[in-house]
Amino acid sequence: MLLNSYYWKDELRGLIDEIDRYANLSIDENRDAPDVSYSAFRLERALLYSAFTIRLLYESEKLTSSMKGYTLAVEEIENTIENPERILPLFRRYPDSEYYDFSNSKKRTISGRYLANQLIHSFVILSFKTDSTGAAIGFYVTSDHDANKRLHYCSLGEWLKFINAVIEDEVTSVNSYYDERKEKWIVTKS
Repeated sequence: MLLNSYYWKDELRGLIDEIDRYANLSIDENRDAPDVSYSAFRLERALLYSAFTIRLLYESEKLTSSMKGYTLAVEEIENTIENPERILPLFRRYPDSEYYDFSNSKKRTISGRYLANQLIHSFVILSFKTDSTGAAIGFYVTSDHDANKRLHYCSLGEWLKFINAVIEDEVTSVNSYYDERKEKWIVTKS
């Protein structure tokens, strides 16, 4: 648990800079660009570390109650194979059209905390969608729990907006009461 969230949020500010920096370099392995794999590694690391940091802030109760309801716009890509659990997981670590129906993605909103957990527990190797220059514009992810059902696509802009909301979120008051009917403490933070 965290006593002070200031330094963790400051760390998130640095991760925003890192995501911006490495997303704008070419990470497309098919392009002739210097340090492509290093740029992809730095971007991947910044995304994973930001997800861990965000979950730590959630679990340490350092975010307001309204942040529990924070949602992100994503695309959901359904699994296309029957009995995916019968396919060796090693073969399904890279999200491709053999396993997921990219032509029929559906727009959804999911909670920020849920997407952070998808990154933390990612089943697939973190994969990026790139633009015509090879710069990353989004990422594909699914957790070990959801890999047999769906894959999520989130734009980097949407993820950065979420990180900024976490950074700007400030708990200024805490109200609590014991709910006799539920037999537990109800705590709201604003």
